[in-house]
Amino acid sequence: MERQSAKLNIEFASRRPLFGLTILLVEDSRCCSQAVRMMSVKSGARMRRADCLRSARRHLMIYRPDVVMIDLGLPDGSGVELIEELNEMPDWSSAVVALSGDDGGPGKAQAMEAGAACFLTKPLQDILHFQQAVLSVANKMGGPHLFVARSGGKPLEMDGRAFLDDLNLAERRMRQALSQADTAELHYLAQFTRSVAKTAQDHELVDCAAAFGARLAGGTKWQRGGEGCWRCCANG
Repeated sequence: MERQSAKLNIEFASRRPLFGLTILLVEDSRCCSQAVRMMSVKSGARMRRADCLRSARRHLMIYRPDVVMIDLGLPDGSGVELIEELNEMPDWSSAVVALSGDDGGPGKAQAMEAGAACFLTKPLQDILHFQQAVLSVANKMGGPHLFVARSGGKPLEMDGRAFLDDLNLAERRMRQALSQADTAELHYLAQFTRSVAKTAQDHELVDCAAAFGARLAGGTKWQRGGEGCWRCCANG
């Protein structure tokens, strides 16, 4: 009987390795958030989402998750700011995971120096990699140990509606930023759109958003008229 019970426990842990864990995702993209939510639910974890630094700070005033996953590019600042704030709190004990659409570079180094326990590159679509990353920090806090991390799981299907919501939001904000010559907002929107496009595996849009960001960094002054889009704005 004890052997059968142990076997059932192992099987349950394999199916729901994050059971009992709570996650706060600080992420501005609905497309990426839906992917993480789906992986969390399938893994047994509970997830809340904050879409900016301000919202995250409100959550954390009353809610202490086991793991906080923080995107580095947010509409009201850098996720590195929040990582630093959390690790400076004397009673802070939750693990922090940094997220970015960039593969590394200064953002990764800054996040790790600020106190992130690990760094993940978006898009997050492989549930086994997701579980492995969360457990790698949760285990340090006495989390579940029965799951044997693997890699190369089947990628999740993208939420097409969330992808369109992200693009429509970026388009509306870009029109306003262009009309106001708000370069800081345009830089944010370039990286946001590139990250969303990577999640959707829209390689053409990834290239266009990257080109748009590069031209901004080169000092290009933008004056767009008509009803353009990201693809034509990158080339315009």
